[in-house]
Amino acid sequence: MSRFYDMQITVDDLATQAEATAVCEALELVWDFEFTTYPRDSFPVTLHGGGQSSLRGGESEEEFAERCYRAVLCTLKHPAEIIVNCTYMENLPYEEYHCTEEDIARILGSCSSST
Repeated sequence: MSRFYDMQITVDDLATQAEATAVCEALELVWDFEFTTYPRDSFPVTLHGGGQSSLRGGESEEEFAERCYRAVLCTLKHPAEIIVNCTYMENLPYEEYHCTEEDIARILGSCSSST
């Protein structure tokens, strides 16, 4: 069973371009991330990646985050701040609004004065 997710990852304080590149390459093996770095032209940088795909094989969000942590930390060989955000896209919370008779009367009453 697959479950469709939007995954976002942030890795702070990458010290060199080589670190940023290596982390991107390692994380691309975990998920189909697209990456951006901030600031773009000086170091240290914050790496941000995002992408949508499906978790398969019964993998949990926690297990996915662990795979991301492992990819970053085993690449860098030193501590790093890593944040993973998982959004399950198939059952998002939402608000539903109904136009009531009172809304209709109020809005129709204001139409002639605003046109």
